[in-house]
Amino acid sequence: MLPGTNDFILSQMSDVTSLFEAMKVIARSYNLLHGGEFNSVRKHGDVVTFIIDDKGFPYAIKDNEEFIAFSIECVLIFLHCMLKVIAPDHAERALRKISVTRAHRDETAQHLSAWSAPIRFGAPTYSIDYDGVLASSRIKPPPPELLTAAHVHAEIIRVAERDAGLAASKRTEDFVRSAVERGVIDQTRVAALLGVSAATLRRRLEEEGVTFRKLRRDVLNAAAKKRLKRGLGVSEVAEELGFSDFRSFNRAFKSWNGETPAAFAQRFSGKTI
Repeated sequence: MLPGTNDFILSQMSDVTSLFEAMKVIARSYNLLHGGEFNSVRKHGDVVTFIIDDKGFPYAIKDNEEFIAFSIECVLIFLHCMLKVIAPDHAERALRKISVTRAHRDETAQHLSAWSAPIRFGAPTYSIDYDGVLASSRIKPPPPELLTAAHVHAEIIRVAERDAGLAASKRTEDFVRSAVERGVIDQTRVAALLGVSAATLRRRLEEEGVTFRKLRRDVLNAAAKKRLKRGLGVSEVAEELGFSDFRSFNRAFKSWNGETPAAFAQRFSGKTI
């Protein structure tokens, strides 16, 4: 993009009245710049989603899928930080879920630890889900002098520093809880985020009087119940929480609670899901 492009788009935000409206302006603006309908915003039920579908995008480098995935994932981070500059409190509280097309988290995806919400892997497109009520509620954008790309970059740096400081500022137990809540449920991957081996992670947790298995169970169980009460389907909950499929989630939930997630949800909804 030409220098000043992001500043120009941000300058259009001084009159928006909600995150939903800001997202639509951003999508239209980048579509005009790129000459295609690659960005869209959809509202479905209580969720507002910003979608990036890069199929057909004229990439200069087309034979490096890993680099392309990394690039779009960074665009998602930039987009969210842009919305945080426009409406800091609303954007952070409204964040629900991130979807990326890469099959799974690996050592090349450390940047994804910047997210404070669950990540769906293997999605058909890239997207960010926001709470529909918060995204549609009225906001008061900051003054024009704060609506700049420089402030977005400063927000990205704050997010990166926050993530880098988690290990130093929190007990290991708190770090693990935070990681599992963000959808990182594999012990080896949590250890990698902390910068230690799985054995060291286990030892530190033992010193704090807890185990990874119990922490993982408690966090996932609470998150699962919250989502089921909210009306999400079993498969969707399994996906959001990082399970390989809904069957493994069914088995885990039943071992934790003595009933299937469908039975649990039915007690609150009064209908079969």
